[in-house]
Amino acid sequence: MSAGMASGEAGALALSLESQAGWLELWYEPWRRMHPGWLDDAAQGDPDHATAHWLARFCAPGPSLRIAYRWFCSRFGIDAEAPLPLDRLAALPAHLPLDGDALDRAALALGRVAHASHCLAGARRDLADLFSPQRGDAPMWRDALRQAKARPLRPEGSLPPSGSADIDLRRWALPLMGRLIEDALPGAWSRVRLRCDPRLFHAATIAPQLPDSAAALRRQAWRIWRTGAAGPAQPAPTP
Repeated sequence: MSAGMASGEAGALALSLESQAGWLELWYEPWRRMHPGWLDDAAQGDPDHATAHWLARFCAPGPSLRIAYRWFCSRFGIDAEAPLPLDRLAALPAHLPLDGDALDRAALALGRVAHASHCLAGARRDLADLFSPQRGDAPMWRDALRQAKARPLRPEGSLPPSGSADIDLRRWALPLMGRLIEDALPGAWSRVRLRCDPRLFHAATIAPQLPDSAAALRRQAWRIWRTGAAGPAQPAPTP
């Protein structure tokens, strides 16, 4: 075996171990890097002093909080009994961005491509509004339109929002992201969603879905997730 091959395999192993470590942290310490809005909402909804004490501790989590894992899971709708299915991590794209800001950018990118795809399918007059000189995000919409022309993103169920407001596109796309990741790794989305702004989940909607048979469409959605997450920072959502 050449030195180059050995080095490459060692690098791949290190990245694989790093990825697994990230998933283990997310799974068994889901409070790490969670959006503070979840704790604020939980504190406002329960005046109990003991509850407030524990919620305050999760604002600055440390290793000792692992003893409260089951309490936390019960509080935030997570199945504490479900182990991390390490054998299914291969079904996910390698090194999937899962930080809050990355998820926010990915949701917006997915929403834009889906909205552009919808416009191309029959609402072409709406396309003109996307490239108005008054808009500051025309370059992002041009990229979304390019992707939609190459391969339209048209999931089943809920249509993309009729408008092009960032907050509405994020709200539409997050359930789609949840279905994608939950199908690949059951139990993941209940943990991942805590890294997103909870205000994005307040509007009830029918989750858009990609059929099991639409493998190419799923690969496209994963690709948009990864490239969108790596894109430039977007303005924070202001519902």
